[in-house]
Amino acid sequence: MEQVRKEIVRMMSVTAFMYADMHEVLSDFDARRADTIRQHEQVLDSLNHEITTFLAALARIADSPEISYDIPGLFQTVSDLEHVGDRCENILKGIVGKKEAGVVFSEDAMDDLKRLAQVVAGAIGDTEQMIRHGFIRDGFDLAAAKGAARVAFDTARQNHFERMSNGTCPPRAAKLFNEMTSDFEGIARLCWNIIACQERRR
Repeated sequence: MEQVRKEIVRMMSVTAFMYADMHEVLSDFDARRADTIRQHEQVLDSLNHEITTFLAALARIADSPEISYDIPGLFQTVSDLEHVGDRCENILKGIVGKKEAGVVFSEDAMDDLKRLAQVVAGAIGDTEQMIRHGFIRDGFDLAAAKGAARVAFDTARQNHFERMSNGTCPPRAAKLFNEMTSDFEGIARLCWNIIACQERRR
């Protein structure tokens, strides 16, 4: 089990690097960094397969109640990390699609996306701290973190609605913005799931 946990820490590290690269590409597109993000996704897929295959085999032979208790949570954590990678790749596709189609977001829209990206970066950092050390920080409150993030997402949605209503956001840009904000929110939710799952194991 110790080796499994080490591999999950490694998977978390890859996920964090992938998100950091995607965060940078959002503000300053770089083709080499985009390729690195795609490579990270392939590594996550491979780790997901290797770890879940091992856990499935372990579940069949485990004779320790503690190990049997831990396995479902480890499965969930690995699956969620892999899905974070999928969401990052989706955002990258949106960034590339926006660039190739010549779609331009307004300055206000980009500011909203950057704020959401920063909020989610905090969730990624909290998740990495939890996986590596089993705690985040003194006084951390998951419910409060969720509440603050939801305010940011609700504000971004309201701003987006206003831009569409006053005609400053054309349909193609609106669709891309919706897809990207949905993926950012999806990453945050996956992070919260992982943190909650790790807390239950304590």
